[in-house]
Amino acid sequence: MNDGRLGLALRLPNLMFLVIVAIATALTTALLGVQPPIEWEAWAAAAVAAITIGVLTYRSRTLAGWMHRRMTYRRSSRDTIAVYEAEGAGITWDGHRACTYIEVLPQPYATTILTGTRDSVIAALPIDDIREELVQFDIHCDAVTFVTIGHNYDRPNKAATAYQASIGPTTALLYGRTFIEVGITLSESLDSIYARTGTDDVPAGISRTVTIAAERIRRRVAHDGWKTQLLTKSNLEELHAAIAAQLNPALTQEHWSACGPKSMQAIAYTPGPGAWTTENYREWCRLNPHRQIHIARLERRQGADHAEMFIGLLTSDPRALNTVTALGLRREHGQQGDILTAALPLARTVRPTAIHGKALPEASPFPIPLVPGGIGTYIGQTANRSQVFVNFTVGAEPFYIFGPAAMCQQLFVWLSTSGRSIDIALPGDEWKEFATRLGVTHSSNSDADIVITTPQGLPTAAHPNQVRLVWTTTAPDTPPAYALIAGPDECTLHTPTRQIRYRWSVSSAEEAFFTLGRTRRTATPAPNTAAAQPQPGNGQSGAQRTPPAPARVTGRRRAAAPATPEPPASGQQPTSGQQPKRPATIRRPATPATPEPPSSGGRHSAQPRRP
Repeated sequence: MNDGRLGLALRLPNLMFLVIVAIATALTTALLGVQPPIEWEAWAAAAVAAITIGVLTYRSRTLAGWMHRRMTYRRSSRDTIAVYEAEGAGITWDGHRACTYIEVLPQPYATTILTGTRDSVIAALPIDDIREELVQFDIHCDAVTFVTIGHNYDRPNKAATAYQASIGPTTALLYGRTFIEVGITLSESLDSIYARTGTDDVPAGISRTVTIAAERIRRRVAHDGWKTQLLTKSNLEELHAAIAAQLNPALTQEHWSACGPKSMQAIAYTPGPGAWTTENYREWCRLNPHRQIHIARLERRQGADHAEMFIGLLTSDPRALNTVTALGLRREHGQQGDILTAALPLARTVRPTAIHGKALPEASPFPIPLVPGGIGTYIGQTANRSQVFVNFTVGAEPFYIFGPAAMCQQLFVWLSTSGRSIDIALPGDEWKEFATRLGVTHSSNSDADIVITTPQGLPTAAHPNQVRLVWTTTAPDTPPAYALIAGPDECTLHTPTRQIRYRWSVSSAEEAFFTLGRTRRTATPAPNTAAAQPQPGNGQSGAQRTPPAPARVTGRRRAAAPATPEPPASGQQPTSGQQPKRPATIRRPATPATPEPPSSGGRHSAQPRRP
């Protein structure tokens, strides 16, 4: 297969075509009695036509081949293939090829910082390490395929609109799933299969061979810092069903240049020869369709590595993709379904042809950093305007949120766009109303992917990857392993490896979802945080209608403070020697009116409810 745009096909059918054209030209000129120089012109015209039609190729296919494919194009049926369990893994078999699958997950609460420049460091798959496993002693992998289906929001709604307005286009997908398909063929690995059959039959040898190959690749990926697991039969069926729900409506209406109805079309592209760059890959991720499908296939051909890549985009507005050709993407006509079915583990896949591939010299690194899954949920900006993301796909220890209710509710507005199931197990009608606004459950789904509770109601994890969030307004002197800690000027993301300071702000579109904890600007000065008796401006939130932001939490031990401080009398000012300090506020498009100071006997005199 020629990886360039133009080439020559000199196989036996092409040579036979040239012979037939030559014979036809000779007979025609003889019957017509054509004499030179007209005879020479006839031979020249016939030669040009024959080479153009039957020898010269465009993307590895001759003009005659393109015409034949277009005239005989029919939508193919997408059958499912056999799947069974052996050696602790689910294995698919289509009659000549066996495959097993590895799911790639991030580490719990993985953090990514996007700088907005080319200097952003985003964790990627160790493709070059995996290339070394294409041939494993006597095992020759037919191909290793990387599949990511991802999105920036699960479905279009008001929360997704507010979220996208807050962060803008990003150079990586936010959410998604990634799996690696490891395949062997019976014809290329027959000796390896027989060597591992033992006293059993050939299917047992096939299962052992493909599982060994997949396990070696899994260890390579895990060594690079990713969580990995071989998918069982039930895992494969669940994964196939989840992806098929997105692709089947399009595959049932496959056309020459796209799949699906106009309301939601799936269009497959391949990168051109010069488009295999990190910059182009990040620009593809900045596109904002309903779903993105990234498929990269590695194989070894005649001792050299070869790669093919496909980009599938699901969109309700195909006109928005008219400019992708400027990013090096070329639409694949006539094989849209063949490309998209590669993302379905249990679907019978037909290998696409006439594809721009990439030859990979042994000493040359893979040119594109493939990012598995997504980078997670945005939480804020650093002082230099870099964006901070936390991946809530995989949980481990509880993740704490120390801050006002508005900070907690804003995070869940963003999480609601991920498509993961959420259960808010915080008491109070305000939280029940908030769950209703987001379309998530309230204290009724303990098996949800993400649950949030109070410290007193923290449950045990219902499944290994469940994310458990804990919200409270009081931060301890020693923060837990994973936490968001609100401060008067900046918030802190605390992890076992580092601390990241970022700024937190709320837009009016996000605030429309809140049911409590709406922060407002206030002119009342806050006392020094070193005072033993905190004023109501430090650390209170939740039941108050207009709570100030909590005090900065530092690594130093603070003087003990009562659990519920008494509010000051009307007109109380800081004592002499204390410097007034403007409390932290949340930026809003317009500054609201200054609230009245609390007074005795009013609604502010009641003790604030704690969540």
